[in-house]
Amino acid sequence: MKYTTLVKVFCSFIPMLLSCKKNDLPNNETAFLKLVDRYAGTYKIITSETNVEVDLNDDGIPTINLLNENQKMNKSYVQVKVSRDEFVSGKSSGLFEQFWPEQYFVLNGKTLAPEEIDGYDSSVRVYDLLQGKPRSCKINENERSVVILNDSHPSSPRLWTIPTTIPLKDEDKIKVVIEKSIYTKLG
Repeated sequence: MKYTTLVKVFCSFIPMLLSCKKNDLPNNETAFLKLVDRYAGTYKIITSETNVEVDLNDDGIPTINLLNENQKMNKSYVQVKVSRDEFVSGKSSGLFEQFWPEQYFVLNGKTLAPEEIDGYDSSVRVYDLLQGKPRSCKINENERSVVILNDSHPSSPRLWTIPTTIPLKDEDKIKVVIEKSIYTKLG
């Protein structure tokens, strides 16, 4: 299942420099400040859609709108943090962190790994927990996107999925595309 989320800047951080002119800054400092200005901040979810209709809220009406299907999506957000040290070292630009509802499964009092679920079972209880997952990222100014770097915690098709693309849409919006399995009554 693939769903895309378009997010809008909720707040942003713009550093201020005292007694300096932008012209006096080294090139890498100017580039760093540009990244902070364009990307750093907390982004609020404004749309979240799947490529197939789902009925997560059990109202009998499947839709592609995850904001309607899962109320915890309304509390979800994304943060982009730009780190001066990481940027200067060239290793990364900072951190990308997504706070999404993650599904957890309990059967007969035992918590199951997502991989242990095979098809729908009405006795499995599904809990959505809003959790964050920080990942090192590199901001690619030429392509106007955020790229997740190799992750030390491999993702699962159902848990803490790594975004496939994170393009900058406008000055205050980014789009996060995630391919993720969601457990529903249909399997």
